[in-house]
Amino acid sequence: DKTGDMEFMVALGDAGKVVRQFKLKKGEGLAGAVAETRSPMIINDVTQDNRHHKLVDKVSQFQTESMMVAPLVYGDKVVAVIEVINSLTGRFEKWQMDQLMMLAPFAAIAIENARFSSNLEQMVTDRTAELEKANKRLREIDSAKSEFLSNTAHELKTPLSAMRTTLKLMATGAVGAMNEDQEEIITDCVSGIDRLFRMISTLLSLARIEAGIMDMSLDDLVVREQVDDVAKLLKAQIAEKKQQLFLEIEDGKIVTDADKLTQILINLVGNAVKYT
Repeated sequence: DKTGDMEFMVALGDAGKVVRQFKLKKGEGLAGAVAETRSPMIINDVTQDNRHHKLVDKVSQFQTESMMVAPLVYGDKVVAVIEVINSLTGRFEKWQMDQLMMLAPFAAIAIENARFSSNLEQMVTDRTAELEKANKRLREIDSAKSEFLSNTAHELKTPLSAMRTTLKLMATGAVGAMNEDQEEIITDCVSGIDRLFRMISTLLSLARIEAGIMDMSLDDLVVREQVDDVAKLLKAQIAEKKQQLFLEIEDGKIVTDADKLTQILINLVGNAVKYT
């Protein structure tokens, strides 16, 4: 592991389950010595070698007599150590170690690939979890934003409607006669409120689109009437910038949503007025 300690990852035989519970400190036992020196060892009588970890034999009730130990090196690091225990002939020979060392590089590559794959899978899992968490948070923020836009728009419409009604009433002379300058100020105020209403409608439309609840109410509409209505709504803006709007419209009807078409036309003509 990262501390340099060694674990028995694979242990075959009857005592394998017991052995896999052990963990050797860095440099401990014959395996630890081989990992540090990177040199293979043949010990045909482990009782004469003080480096042999006798506790493993004691707990597993397995008698180790001879051992062949080889390092598995990948690049510049030892990724594992392989131990072959108790030769059937009583002794391990050099030719057997030579064969083991021929297999060692391939085993090291296999172990490192398996470790890399495991790490990669864990990284993918971790990143996926992080992305899901971030996406959930973004959805929550987006939902809160849409709710805020919707609430704010509705809250603004109430006082604006009251102001608009009052100004319209004043324009009729119901609260007293007004001179030309006063009438012009009232008209400008009403136009400004109408612009705010259009902005609020845009905000509400965006909130509904983002919430996925945009409804369509389809009707047969006369195109010229729709365009004329938009031209009237934007008349004050156009006059303010000393611009002119020319309409060339063929007679005819279309099937669409009146409010949505009006909003689209207001956006198109409004942008043309604003940026011209």
